[in-house]
Amino acid sequence: MQGFIEFFVLSFLVSVSGHLNGQCVNYCPINHYCADSTCVPKRGCTISDSPATMPCPCCTCTCIACTTGYTCPKGSFTRAQCVTCPAGTYSTPVTPDWQNYDPPPCLNCPAGTFNTNTGQSQCNTCSAGYIPISTTGPCKICPAGTFSQPGDAACTSCPAGKYQPSAGQGTCIPAPEGNYISNTGATSYTPCPTGQFQSNQGSINCQPCAQGSYTNTLGKSVCIPCAEGYVQPQIGQPVCSACPEGTFASGQGNTYCTNCPTGSEQPSTAAGGCNTCAAGKASGATGTSSCAACPPGFYSSGGSSACVPCAAGLYVDKPQATQCLSCNPGSYSLGGASECTFCSAGQYQPYSSKISCLPCNAGQYVSSQGATACSSCPIGSFSSSPGASQCAKCSAGSYAPVSASTSCLSCPASTFQSSQGMTSCSPCPPGTYGPKEQASSCISAQPGYYSPGGSSAQLQCIQGTYTATTDAATCLVCEVSWRGGSHMERNHFL
Repeated sequence: MQGFIEFFVLSFLVSVSGHLNGQCVNYCPINHYCADSTCVPKRGCTISDSPATMPCPCCTCTCIACTTGYTCPKGSFTRAQCVTCPAGTYSTPVTPDWQNYDPPPCLNCPAGTFNTNTGQSQCNTCSAGYIPISTTGPCKICPAGTFSQPGDAACTSCPAGKYQPSAGQGTCIPAPEGNYISNTGATSYTPCPTGQFQSNQGSINCQPCAQGSYTNTLGKSVCIPCAEGYVQPQIGQPVCSACPEGTFASGQGNTYCTNCPTGSEQPSTAAGGCNTCAAGKASGATGTSSCAACPPGFYSSGGSSACVPCAAGLYVDKPQATQCLSCNPGSYSLGGASECTFCSAGQYQPYSSKISCLPCNAGQYVSSQGATACSSCPIGSFSSSPGASQCAKCSAGSYAPVSASTSCLSCPASTFQSSQGMTSCSPCPPGTYGPKEQASSCISAQPGYYSPGGSSAQLQCIQGTYTATTDAATCLVCEVSWRGGSHMERNHFL
């Protein structure tokens, strides 16, 4: 095949017209010379094919190409006319249309190629990472931050997103994940700053971390979700913030803290949840760092949003109570009591857990506080109304013969009672009488009258008798010369 190509290249047979001294001239193109030309008439040749001055019309010439790397001018008729192409050029006999092609004798090496030697049929290319200084060479190395491929006329700066730390390279290297290159011609890459990331290679910038995530070191390819108890409401941040006391953030990747609900607390920062209020405590507001202890008179079960007042009849005297206590007999309470109230004098309460005390019945009393029962008024005394703290003594002229009296009895007529708190009345003594009830004393019988005792009225002395003084229990018999009924002057008869 190679021999055929060489034969084809070197053996272009071309029919041309014109001759000079038996040789055909001015008909072979550049890089070809006319060899073995003959002036032989050709069949069908007419005068128009050749000038009239040329006696040999239709001259036949064999055009032979110069050896590769050599050239000769148009119309050459000897091989000696082929000369060497200089460095930086090349020649080839093969052209698309050699009869009509009229290039310079040798072709300049295209951009990116070179020839350091003469007589070359083609130009050379530099290795990757190198470029020719000129068409005559030599190759020079591409600096760091650039690259080239064979045939490139110039070194190319690495595009944004790629870099090349070494000289003489044919490619650039993509920036690794977590890094970026924003400029061209880079010899190194830049790590993504804190708060940013880049998950792809060959990137020209970094992306900010989304809300709820962060990066606290350089050159990260992914962002880290905020840990439980931490939040980040903004993008592109290097840290997450701890939730303050009274708030929480459950799970990862949170953008905000949530207030603890009522009935719970969180005394610590960076919490993932809240603690329910212990029994005896309560929290009525959200976002509470500490549940409040229930005050005396109130109690709560676990997880309460409010303390509950003790019901009437119950109490609790200490804070942080989980239950209320019953009031003892002799006391009572209203709602929310921190202590029970003793029944006041005149009242009592025989049962526990009561909301009020009972008044002592009429005829009864109690003089002390906290009584569980009332006492009957002793004989000689009474209480007329309920709720007596003490019994009243029967006044003079009255008496109470039995206990638990609600009133005193009036001494009947003919009797009296001069003292208080007595259980009975005394009959009027002789010489006195009691005309009315409830007498504290008896009335002395007047002169001329008497009273034998226990009388409700004084009696008049009968005729022939008398009393000369008061308080007479009997009448005296009149003496001679005395007249009955009263003291008289002595008379002369009995």
